[in-house]
This record gives sequence, C-alpha cells and structure tokens, in this order.
Amino acid sequence: IRAMVNKSLHDWGEVNMETSYGVARLDARRLVRIDLFRRSASKDLEAAFDRIMVQMDARKSLELVGLIASPFFHMADIDTDEWFPLTSRPIDAIRQVEDYVLAYMTRELDARMRAIRAKALFETVAALIVVGTVLSLVVLTTRRLLRILDTLAENIDRITGSHDFSTRIPSHARGEIGTIVRGFNTLLDTAETLLKEKQRQAYTDALTGVPNRLYFTEVAHNQIARRQRHSGPMSLIIFDIDHFKRINDTHGHAAGDEVLREVARRATEATRPYDG
Repeated sequence: IRAMVNKSLHDWGEVNMETSYGVARLDARRLVRIDLFRRSASKDLEAAFDRIMVQMDARKSLELVGLIASPFFHMADIDTDEWFPLTSRPIDAIRQVEDYVLAYMTRELDARMRAIRAKALFETVAALIVVGTVLSLVVLTTRRLLRILDTLAENIDRITGSHDFSTRIPSHARGEIGTIVRGFNTLLDTAETLLKEKQRQAYTDALTGVPNRLYFTEVAHNQIARRQRHSGPMSLIIFDIDHFKRINDTHGHAAGDEVLREVARRATEATRPYDG
C-alpha cells in the first residue's frame, strides 16, 4: 500500500482511481489477516497487538488508508513528504508484534518444558513408592527421560546464546517431548525467517533497493582483511552524480529520488553479482 500510493503521488501528484482500487484490494487482505490473527491469538497476544498499535500511533495511518480505499479517495489530503514516514508507523508496529509473539512463544515452550520435567519427576517418585519391584526399570526410564530433557535444554541454551537460528534440534523422541522439539524447531524456522528479513532490511537502502552504507562497510572490511592475508589486486569504483542539487531544486525531490533509483539500477546492471 505504501509503495503503491507513493508511486501514484510521484507519477500523478495525487491518488487516482486505479490506485484507490489497488489499495482497497490490499487493505481487504490486511483486514482478513488481522481478523484471523484475532481469532487464533490468545487474549494476551491480542491485547499486546492493540497496545503496540496505540503506542506507535498507527490509527491515523490506517484511517488514511481506509479513506484512500473508499469511493471518497479524492478527499484524502496526502503530503508526499509525510506519506512515507506516516505509513511506516503501522509497519513498524507489525514488526514489534512479531517480536512480541516470538518472545511469547519462547516463554510458553519454556513453561511447557518445566511442566513436563516436573511431571516426569512426580511420576518417577510415585513409581518408586508404588512399584518397588520395578525400581531398576523406573530408574533407567527416568535417567533416559532426564537425559533427553537435559540435552534439549542444552541445545536451547546453545542456540539462544549463539543466536544461530539456522540450527535445528535433532530428536527421535515421541509424545510430548517430541511435540516440544518439533514446536521449538518450528519456532526456529520462524525466527530464522524474521532475522533474515531484518538483515535484508538493515543492509538495503529503502529508496534505491541497493546495499547501503552498513553493508558496504562490512564488505570493505572483509575484503581488506582478505587482501592482507592473501596478496592480490582489489578495486574500488567511486562516482558521483553531477548537478544533483540542481535537479532537486529545479524538478523537486521526487524527481531527485527517481534519478537516484535509475542510477542505482544502471549501476547494478553494469556490475556482476559478485563485484559488490
């Protein structure tokens, strides 16, 4: 929605009917997904969602989107310079909700693990008292169960400590322990996807879509360190856009942004994927 309206503002200076129809379709999908979230989420998660949306002051942005998606879209008073930061609020709010859900699921899994361990210990004590004749079998079963739980806890501590969410916990256990392992591995899948997306956003310039200064700094540092270990040539191309300020002053910042995007596109096409 943000990109569609931004393009309409840049191209036409206003929101036209085609853009309104497109926004309406996307906003309908957004509302359906929010409805699905509210139906499946717990009361705590639903309350956290509402709280974060209020804290991020996303109501004004969503009301504006609703107006754009309505037949009265021509009444939407949109400032081109304010549109991008205004619509960033609900996007940032959704990311905070994702982080909150991830932390909530981790706490829930941890609580289930503690409950299962307590249940296992209780059943062990009961078995020792009631069934003294099978003491050796109970001890072996308990040790195996606790060993699995300890191994699971060690893997969880190692993964959370190293933040390496690409690792998965191997387990052939059945029942509730197997369910916990599969659930935690599913959580790791989600965490890995979210982290990759956040890393992509951190390394990408929002305007041009090319790697940003942070990415350049890391790549340059690695390349210099590599050349210090292994001698060999290394090249760096630096170029500037002549009279760019004049473009902004004469044609406006929207035209300047388009020039930056076009320069980035041509530079990307002119280089190989492994050059940068």
